[in-house]
Amino acid sequence: MLTTCGCNEGNLGERLNWVKKMLKGILKTLFLVVSAIFLLVGCKNGEEILSQTSAPHPTSIDQVAQYLDGNTSEKIEGTWAALEYPEEYKFLIPLITHNIYEEPNLSVQIAIVKVLGQMGVQAEVAVPDLIWLLENEKNYQIQENTLFALGQTQNKKAVPYLAEYLYVENEILSGISAKSIAKITGLEFQDSNKEGLIITDAGISTVAMDARQWWEETGQYINWDAEGESFILKDSQ
Repeated sequence: MLTTCGCNEGNLGERLNWVKKMLKGILKTLFLVVSAIFLLVGCKNGEEILSQTSAPHPTSIDQVAQYLDGNTSEKIEGTWAALEYPEEYKFLIPLITHNIYEEPNLSVQIAIVKVLGQMGVQAEVAVPDLIWLLENEKNYQIQENTLFALGQTQNKKAVPYLAEYLYVENEILSGISAKSIAKITGLEFQDSNKEGLIITDAGISTVAMDARQWWEETGQYINWDAEGESFILKDSQ
């Protein structure tokens, strides 16, 4: 009985080892099959992927314009290249802002708002597009760079939209908003001229806190749509 039982246990052990080897072989085969499938799927759009990662730098204003209507990689390259032609901003900015609505790619939109921010006051014509982006895009990088870009345009019509961000829970966004308002209005909020932000124990920057007070006491009563550079109170019209 003991001998027979021992033999059975031995045979059972050998069978288990054989099953384990079989399972390993099957899993290895499945892994290779799945890898091959992913490789085929990945290569399906291989030409498009390659074109999006290898766009050469445009060398003329005409090529920049073509890139702005090209694939994702070309749009990014064309957007940044536009900075090299400041005398052509009036022509290029509508082509750039068109992609805010037509191109859902996040990298393209981030490139757009960063470039518009660097164009500064010359990108004033793009303020409505930046406002649209600020109201419709919830990505943090888009919001951060759009708030900054609006300040660089120095267009006072952006102030009410920037003021909304004074009250968001994110202390970085509210701080950038406050600094952009200071840039547009010429006001000096607390620490608005300092590099970076000083965050209080309450979790809000000192510049945003000061800007909130100004907005509640004065800013909200100004007609920011009025023509001209002066700030006109709503009740005075």
